[in-house]
Amino acid sequence: MIPFPPPPGAPAAARDPRHGPGDLPAVTWGAFESLALFIVGNLAIGQVLVAGIVLVAMGVQPTEDVAGLPTIVATIAADLTFLGVMLLFFRWRAPDWRRRVGIFLDRGRVRDVAFGFVGGLLLYGIVAVVVGAPLLWLFREVLGRQVSQPEQIASNISAGAKVLAVLSAVVIAPITEELYFRGILYRSVRDRRGIALGVLVQALVFGAVHAPAAPWRDVLFLQVLMCFTGAGLALIYERRANLAASVAAHMAFNIIGVIAIFHGA
Repeated sequence: MIPFPPPPGAPAAARDPRHGPGDLPAVTWGAFESLALFIVGNLAIGQVLVAGIVLVAMGVQPTEDVAGLPTIVATIAADLTFLGVMLLFFRWRAPDWRRRVGIFLDRGRVRDVAFGFVGGLLLYGIVAVVVGAPLLWLFREVLGRQVSQPEQIASNISAGAKVLAVLSAVVIAPITEELYFRGILYRSVRDRRGIALGVLVQALVFGAVHAPAAPWRDVLFLQVLMCFTGAGLALIYERRANLAASVAAHMAFNIIGVIAIFHGA
């Protein structure tokens, strides 16, 4: 079936089969570039090199299994490093990346941020109750009754560590992760292969990277939950065509998570 051409007054996105959410232009990078950026910028430089240097500087060996302030500081350093690598990538690959990714914070797009924040609150309820409860039952039936959701932040840490943990979870991680998973990875697949495949790929990768130190059954359960979370965040970004909306949603999601962890401490 041959599609009819769009009317002369149609938006540019309607005339170009390759475009982003809404009227955003298509990104110029591909999926393999996106994955290479994550491996080099996040895993190699951020998580191994920079985080390792920070741990050693704080008197901790990188091979030690530690929790608390050193781990949180190293995580923040790794995330900020990866954020810097992404900005360098944008400068080299697409100087107009803000327009392509869609980062709008002007007064006329405040509703996008509000929509995202409320969407993040609703997403937490959906993931925790609608998805999480039946999934936990299924995991326990298949893998054993000992399966539980692991904490991504230790609850028995100092007050200073808690402040940094909140800063990391509520501000730094949402910005860094949304810029990569939705702004870079999702768009690299979505703009070429469609929304469904884009949502699936970035959700799987987003879930896979959430692997705290815990029994493998608990980690697998968390990763599946995070796949649903990543899919929801991508759909919020798709709906508003503004990465600020998914950042706000991610912040709201993590705020509830942090409260739930520290409230039980």
